[in-house]
Amino acid sequence: MKSLWSYRPDSEVENVSFDEDYLVFSSGSSLYCLNTNTGKIIWKKRMTTTFYRDPFSDVSITALDAKGPMIAAGTNFMDGKIYLFTKTGKLLWEHQFATIASLGWRPEDVTAVGIGDNFVAVGTEFIGEYIYVYTFKRERMFQKRVDGTVRAIAANRCLAVGTDKKLYVFELDGRERFSITAQVTDVKITETGIITSSGNRVYMFSSNGKELWHKNFDCEIKQLYCNGRVYAIAGKRVVVMSENGDVLKDVELESDPVGIGGSGILTLYDNTLKMYPLL
Repeated sequence: MKSLWSYRPDSEVENVSFDEDYLVFSSGSSLYCLNTNTGKIIWKKRMTTTFYRDPFSDVSITALDAKGPMIAAGTNFMDGKIYLFTKTGKLLWEHQFATIASLGWRPEDVTAVGIGDNFVAVGTEFIGEYIYVYTFKRERMFQKRVDGTVRAIAANRCLAVGTDKKLYVFELDGRERFSITAQVTDVKITETGIITSSGNRVYMFSSNGKELWHKNFDCEIKQLYCNGRVYAIAGKRVVVMSENGDVLKDVELESDPVGIGGSGILTLYDNTLKMYPLL
């Protein structure tokens, strides 16, 4: 399969997120935005800590999401913030999460972010693990303590939160709809229900938490994508399924896939990003 474009940055690629128009990735403390269709860079920003004054304190971008007109970026404990940008790179606001420790305040690690319809959800950890939800105007909708490190967030008609111990589904007013014990690696919301990956399995749950089906694979499922069909990254393979769990395609790529979106499949090899057509 021939790639649509390739891009090699000057430093190591870490987190990646993209939709039909924009692709964002982090490299250390820098955030890059590319045109998803051409691979051309649009803008680049560097994060600097406002909590620690030590010039050797490094900020790392630990979580990203790009959806609709917004980009959300979360940083590690050297900064402990959620940043909300427009796709043009304009910073709308930033919010710091900090906890009182034995020696005073200490920023929390942001472990996951997810953009919904006019709101953004943030997973943090330090002494405890929490999920925070804010409107695009920075008004807090709710916060909840959860069990385990937040690994994935899906925001739509409800809020699905996957940790390394549980899957939670919340109403948008903060009420818990259901929770299930599982070591979640990714979670998505579909028309059928809630789909999640845990180890080498993909599960589909109804909107009230009933298991509809599951599929076993021969390796860990790293990431999911849904557009009426279900795409699962399994090693170098991309498996395409119906929302009923029927396998439609199973394709192995030359390099490791690191993301799937409306514009295609993104791979990373030798620090070079390549975009391939969606299967």
